[in-house]
Amino acid sequence: MTRNGYPIASYYGWRVDGIFQSQEEIDGLNDKAAAAGVHDGLYQSAATRPGDYKYKDINSDGYIDDKDREIFGNGFPDLNYGLNVGVSYKNWDLNLYAYGVTGQQILSYAFKELSTMRKDDEGVRNILTEVANNAWTPENHSTMYPRLTRADGNHNTQISDAFLKNGNFLRLQNIQIGYVFPKALIEPLKLANARVFASVENLFTFTSYKAGDPEIGNGNDLLETGLDSGRYPFPRAYAFGLTVGF
Repeated sequence: MTRNGYPIASYYGWRVDGIFQSQEEIDGLNDKAAAAGVHDGLYQSAATRPGDYKYKDINSDGYIDDKDREIFGNGFPDLNYGLNVGVSYKNWDLNLYAYGVTGQQILSYAFKELSTMRKDDEGVRNILTEVANNAWTPENHSTMYPRLTRADGNHNTQISDAFLKNGNFLRLQNIQIGYVFPKALIEPLKLANARVFASVENLFTFTSYKAGDPEIGNGNDLLETGLDSGRYPFPRAYAFGLTVGF
């Protein structure tokens, strides 16, 4: 959403206020809605069950609807930074380049698809191991991940801040180590200079983001800044080489 006073393409949806842990908790909120004579006596939905997301009543009218949506973030980082280092010792040299961002918020459609189920799923979708092991069940009253069910009458997959993730990262983009051969060694070969090197691209990425590559950008569309719909991550590449001068 783009609105006066907010960054372009701000995230807009519901805010999660926890996970329903019991039917009694749901019934208590429904009773309040019924007593107020609103929303057919339902706080959220007739299909809401223990283990479903509980959404925040932003306008305090006693029930959840579209009017409870609000802006809850954006995909523009607070800071982009880079580090370029080159050092040498005798015949050895080392060069590296790293970059990253801080203050980045990702609205992760990828995480949504990897952590929830829907009734229109044709099969059993892949679920992140962390989610599968920690999702809400009658025996595990998780406060992090809702129940896994294809009968999602509560619409746990609708856009909310449950899918807003920390997108900070530091990526070691390139590191190269080289060795310059001594002239005494290469002059008999009629060479003026010679250097051998090895390099690695995309060696490490330090991040807490678990749904893929945190380097989201905007996908060539400013209005999609920070939206992660899932894409193949950058590959790691190795290179070895020799440079010579005559």
